[in-house]
Amino acid sequence: MEQFQNTMDLATIEGFAETLLAPPNVVTSESREQATFFFEDLKKKITISECLILLRESKNPFVLFQIGQAVGEIVLRDWSLIEPNDVQVAYKTLLEFVATSLRVSGGFRSRCYFFTSAKKWEPFEI
Repeated sequence: MEQFQNTMDLATIEGFAETLLAPPNVVTSESREQATFFFEDLKKKITISECLILLRESKNPFVLFQIGQAVGEIVLRDWSLIEPNDVQVAYKTLLEFVATSLRVSGGFRSRCYFFTSAKKWEPFEI
């Protein structure tokens, strides 16, 4: 199985997620800002194939949500640069992940479904 080989490893990504999810009395505002910036920067630099690997490897619901969002943002941002087959693989993998994963909440599932069915990202709750 292929593993995530970016400059940041999975443990680092999940560590930043834990920082964002921690209560205010446990982490500093600087740490929270750094974690927020990390995820914003990651979404700009990560590839679709790296996202799909992280969806398979991570157990952290916040990471799964962020990576699911990143897939949609990458497809929308780079639509004309991505091979049509890569777009189909990304959509298929995301739908299969959402449909079969017990690791994500219903809110994540509904948001992903709304994105993939409308081909745009808008916050949506069922």
